[in-house]
Amino acid sequence: MIALRANVTSRLRAISIPTLYLRATEDRLLSRSAGEHILSNISHATSVDIAGPHLLLQAAPQACAFPIGAFARRLNH
Repeated sequence: MIALRANVTSRLRAISIPTLYLRATEDRLLSRSAGEHILSNISHATSVDIAGPHLLLQAAPQACAFPIGAFARRLNH
């Protein structure tokens, strides 16, 4: 897959805003190491593991809602 071979490290490092990464625990498209690469290259990244497949927001919207809301509330403080 093209997405798995793309190197966007420099673009990740350019992200300077708080970022929430919802990591799907059953993701068959994005490996855990790819997710770790994303997290290690965005300086203000936070991750939350959520049970579900790659299309997490579609597959588990209610499970995603709480961490997204909590993240948004932290941005206001």
